[in-house]
Amino acid sequence: MDNNENVELEQAQATPEQPQNDNVDNQQAEAPKSFTQEEVDKIVTDRVNRALKKAEKEAKAKADEAEKLRSMNAEQKAKYEAEKKDAEIARLTAQLNRQGMEKEASKMLAESGITANDSILAYVVRDDAEQTQAAVQEFSALVEAASEAKARTMLAGKTPKREEHAKDISMADLANMTPDQINQNWDAIKSSLSN
Repeated sequence: MDNNENVELEQAQATPEQPQNDNVDNQQAEAPKSFTQEEVDKIVTDRVNRALKKAEKEAKAKADEAEKLRSMNAEQKAKYEAEKKDAEIARLTAQLNRQGMEKEASKMLAESGITANDSILAYVVRDDAEQTQAAVQEFSALVEAASEAKARTMLAGKTPKREEHAKDISMADLANMTPDQINQNWDAIKSSLSN
């Protein structure tokens, strides 16, 4: 069996069983895409190369860490490990504080009628509660000002003036008008007839 047949066999095994149909058009329309051996080789080579690079990077980082630890004495190792733990504790504490600030900022924004999403929270959440509260208030004021400006813009405009008619149209005037003139003066005719 040559390599092209292997690829087609693997693809056939990978696709779920479909009922046999005598209709040739359906079989052609549902046929899975087949790859040439060169395409498959390239895909596999690319994936293997990516995996190797990732593994080499991880191995190098671990080897560097191990070499660093080997060159230290016991006291230096203990100090280094303590510093690593302190840095991790600081990172986790900062992350926990940030989550708490996001929760509080979300509540404050909700009280102002603003639904907070991640981008809004990223904008208003600061390092401490006072700065976060000030940022939320500033953001709420900006949103309120923008809403008011938009409402004023939408409500601004001119009220249409009522059309004044110079004279009432009499039945004699109406009888002398063409249909186009009647259509053009229809509002005046209606008001004359209603009087």
